[in-house]
Amino acid sequence: MEAQGYELVTDGYPGDYTFTTDDPTFTVVLKHKTSSVTPDNPGTPGQPVDPDNPTGPKYPDGTGEKDLVKDITRTIHYKDYQGNTVAKDVVESTKFGRDATFDEVTGKIISYGNWTPVNDTFSAVNSPVINGYYTDTPKVGAETVNADASNSEVTVLYHALGHLVPDVPGSTPIIYPNNPDNPSEAGNPLIPDIPGYTPVDKNGNKLTPGTPYPIDHDHLGEDTPIHYVKNEEPATPVTPSTPETPAQPAEQPSAPVAPVQPETPEEPAAPAPEAPKAEAPQAPAQAETPAPAAKTAEEPKKAALPQTGQDATGSLMSIIGAILLSILGFFGLDGFRKKKEDK
Repeated sequence: MEAQGYELVTDGYPGDYTFTTDDPTFTVVLKHKTSSVTPDNPGTPGQPVDPDNPTGPKYPDGTGEKDLVKDITRTIHYKDYQGNTVAKDVVESTKFGRDATFDEVTGKIISYGNWTPVNDTFSAVNSPVINGYYTDTPKVGAETVNADASNSEVTVLYHALGHLVPDVPGSTPIIYPNNPDNPSEAGNPLIPDIPGYTPVDKNGNKLTPGTPYPIDHDHLGEDTPIHYVKNEEPATPVTPSTPETPAQPAEQPSAPVAPVQPETPEEPAAPAPEAPKAEAPQAPAQAETPAPAAKTAEEPKKAALPQTGQDATGSLMSIIGAILLSILGFFGLDGFRKKKEDK
């Protein structure tokens, strides 16, 4: 009977009994055998309790590990406001266990013990630092649960960090830098260096590119404008162009030299005739051809025409004529004197 799951309590059979012709009566007391399973040594429902007795009692339903061990989980999700996952989930678990007692004959669960925690506390979990994002939940706190708790989920939301925005067309906004030690904070962005422009603060004071620019840390998701002033451009000096080499001119015939006009010589005055001597009576003078009067100074001289030469030729002819007249006059006077002496 024990092989069928019974357990002997008493059999009433004396150990020194000798059989006779009497019909003795013995009372044997049996009971159902019970077995227990634990979280560390659970049963396998449907399998023999005693592996050496395959036809004996089997583990009933309710004695397996899933019936004796309870895992309670907490899953932490990290998402942005659009529902996109920005970091891998973190799954935590606690563990509780209990014992179970069952009847090997009937295969019924007699009782379960109380749940005993193996680990009933979720540890605190720091939220990860996500590049370009910040969260209002830097840490998911520790939590203690009991065996009656259900699995839970926690979602940590992340916001996009703001930008430092230069007011220069075509410039690139600078995202706020993350604080590597705290996902709920951000550092001050560095002032970008934009060629041709100078950054200034709200009062117009010059700022130095590459240095931090203070932002509103209570509004990390908002952009911060920064003003730039265009630098004055110095006047660009004009670079003289290289003159082209002139072409070698063809040889030209030299211009004729204008002839020098000779100066007009003054015309000599005609010599006056000598008066006849008083001692000799004058013979009637032979009529001589009077010499033409020389040109007087009152007669205006014609201006020479330097390029035609016409007036110059006339003047030359006048001079020659005057000279000839003077010679004729001289010879005529001399002839007159000879005639006078002959007489």
